Amino acid sequence: MAKYCHKASPLTARASGRCSPTWKRLLKARAQAQPHIRWVVGEGKILFWDDLWLGEVPLRELSLDDRGGPLVHVADYIIDGSWNEAKLRILQAQACLAQHIVREILDTPIISEGPDVPRWRLSHNGEFSLATTWETFRTERPIVQGLDDIWKAGLRSSIAIFVWRLLSNRIPVDTKLQWRRMELASKCQCCPHRPGIKSLQHLFIQGDGERGVWREFDSWFEGSSPPLRINGTIKERLEVWARRIQQPGKEHLSRVMPYLILWFIWAERNRSRHQSAQFKPFNVVWQVQVFIRNSMANGIYKMKHWKGVRLKITIPSHAEPRRTRPLALAIKWYPPDDPWIKLNTDGAYMEASDKAGGRRNYPRSQGQNAYSICLPACGSLGP
Repeated sequence: MAKYCHKASPLTARASGRCSPTWKRLLKARAQAQPHIRWVVGEGKILFWDDLWLGEVPLRELSLDDRGGPLVHVADYIIDGSWNEAKLRILQAQACLAQHIVREILDTPIISEGPDVPRWRLSHNGEFSLATTWETFRTERPIVQGLDDIWKAGLRSSIAIFVWRLLSNRIPVDTKLQWRRMELASKCQCCPHRPGIKSLQHLFIQGDGERGVWREFDSWFEGSSPPLRINGTIKERLEVWARRIQQPGKEHLSRVMPYLILWFIWAERNRSRHQSAQFKPFNVVWQVQVFIRNSMANGIYKMKHWKGVRLKITIPSHAEPRRTRPLALAIKWYPPDDPWIKLNTDGAYMEASDKAGGRRNYPRSQGQNAYSICLPACGSLGP
């Protein structure tokens, strides 16, 4: 107050060239924070004209004469714990305040012998929180279909993260790299006869092999479904699959299946590209089937998860019990006590001299270095 606001209110002060970085940041946040702060009148140290303590706007904006003192406090119009009506009537004539505003001031309660209480308008209880502030100032983007389901679908972390990156357009396909101004020729390995430009839609939906994979698993579900269009998108595919069977569970195959197909298409694409092999849609179908069957055998997917699905795989008769993982324990070697010796076990043996190499270990407390010894091959190994 003494450095920056000795002549102006903190709510109207402006930044100068000699202001500190902290004060500049406070002034930058003032425009976003001030409209959401309300005050409950107590001892009256709040600013009379600029703080929001009466209604939704400051009194300066309700007065025809905006020359009110910037450092005038509410306490200047309180006497003995109640409003000074005579002084408010004089202010009404000087600042041209409306009569109903003066009446609202007189009806405003005062916390006697208590401090002024700030209230945060965005929260339900009036307490300030970063969560309500973030929800107010953040920029919301359109909701992407499927982003809310992938973390609740019972997928492995690697699959869930991949699908999240795919739906967020973070997969480095050729069109993505070209958009980043990287000059390269694009050719999809998944279409050997008519290769097209490798984009997300072409790689996962529109390619020749991919359309066969989607048609194969589309026959698992009963009822009619919209046909696979040549210009279909990943978002449309997810919406279609979500409507196939109305199941409330997030882990039902009607919701999980498209994520598995996308994951194994990407795995087969990587095998085709990095191992110079042909993209085979059969491998994608087989890997999805193996994944589902193993999940059934391990008890991850139960009968309720494939209700209404015409499975084309054999269902395991019973769930295999999960085996306990062995604990990895660190084992430290300690040298034997004197006069015992340790022999090397790496075949340190010289056939010409018929001698084996050994090593005598002294305790470190003796401050001596270990030295090598030679024993006859048929010698005693005792002390």
